[in-house]
Amino acid sequence: MTYHDRIQINASVCDGQPVVRGTRIPVAAILTQLVAGGSLHSIREAFPDLTDDDIRAAIEFARDSVSSATDQHTRQASPSSDGLELSPEWQWVQSHPDQLRSYAGEWVVVDPSGIVTHGPSCTQVVDQAIAKGISIPFVFRVPEPSESLYMGF
Repeated sequence: MTYHDRIQINASVCDGQPVVRGTRIPVAAILTQLVAGGSLHSIREAFPDLTDDDIRAAIEFARDSVSSATDQHTRQASPSSDGLELSPEWQWVQSHPDQLRSYAGEWVVVDPSGIVTHGPSCTQVVDQAIAKGISIPFVFRVPEPSESLYMGF
């Protein structure tokens, strides 16, 4: 059995977040428990409807999602002047510094056509981007004028 049998994405269930099939338990809630140091046992206590296989499916789904996102950004990348491969999102960022200045100190989500959303919290802008249908948001913090660019994922 693969995670495809246990994890579902349905726009009418939990706003389209990936959930364990037949429940309203988001994969993100399971991963949050794991990141906080939770064991399979403690996660099953927090979510009695889950099985060990459900938890493993959530982990497999997350691993596959990260792998797919990496592959997508790598395939779409193109070389910069220094030979580094840049994703279409970073290409947009590099070619629109004036537009980004007004967002100094904020988190933004961009796609190859421009800014999708912005705000003071990384979590907030990711949630807004997902609500707009972007499954893997490209997020970074626009530095203040005195800072250097330091984050993007």
